[in-house]
Amino acid sequence: MRLYAETNFILALAWEQEGWRDAAALVTLAATGRLELVLPAYSFLECEEALGRRGRERRTAARTLETEVTQLRRSSSMADLAAQAADTASRLVVSAEWLDERLAATRDQLLPIAAMVPLDAATIAAATALRLRSRIAGPDAAIAASVLADLPRPNEYCAFVSTDRRAFSDPGIRRLFRESGCTLLYSFRDARSFALSHIE
Repeated sequence: MRLYAETNFILALAWEQEGWRDAAALVTLAATGRLELVLPAYSFLECEEALGRRGRERRTAARTLETEVTQLRRSSSMADLAAQAADTASRLVVSAEWLDERLAATRDQLLPIAAMVPLDAATIAAATALRLRSRIAGPDAAIAASVLADLPRPNEYCAFVSTDRRAFSDPGIRRLFRESGCTLLYSFRDARSFALSHIE
């Protein structure tokens, strides 16, 4: 069977977010050839954007803490608190580096085993059309258009998993997937159960 996933699947794996163990089990099924895992190329670009945003946020928070540490160190009675704040600032910087390293490792793990849906001119046009006639935002429209353009022939088991229920529960989007014979799933646990139930 074929399982489509998107940006939050990659980020859950990389940053060990909710459901990441189920996502990892799906990757194992794909790596052993029991499942065809398909990812829109756009998702990797979205991950880089998320990484940049998170990294900036944590480094900004670290700089703010470092400024407060300077002030705290002026008071001898605040020495312990200053040391704790300095340690927290250092950990924020380290955590930003960890995000980068984990995303790179996950990308390297996925690229050899997952099929990729390219973002071409036709997909961009389809994404624009989806955005204009539904409540789906631009990035999510690009994901949906990528998946819909790549769906297998009828009578093949197929599902698309996204934990972004708000984006992909739009009635028009749900109808398009239903008419295309692709099951929409909203958790990696459900995707794992669905995949196992359709694997011979």
